[in-house]
Amino acid sequence: GTCRFASPSTLEMTGHRPEDIVGKTTREFIHSDDLGKVARLHREVVEGLHGDRAMTVEYRSFRGDDGTALWLETTTRRLLGANGEVEGV
Repeated sequence: GTCRFASPSTLEMTGHRPEDIVGKTTREFIHSDDLGKVARLHREVVEGLHGDRAMTVEYRSFRGDDGTALWLETTTRRLLGANGEVEGV
């Protein structure tokens, strides 16, 4: 998906400025070896395979300031609109 928000703490945690992340696809920040498991969980969440529970995935990324490896953990759940359609994750 496309990043719609990045906290100011993103810079300290990842070396990426929030304005450099917002609007980009999350795939750009995930190590290629971990793309499959992250995409699989995203698809499962969108399809509702875990109900409305929040799901967590760990994956490798890289620091924006020096390119070193970085382990991240993301918790995600689907966000439904009034009509029951998925409006975000």
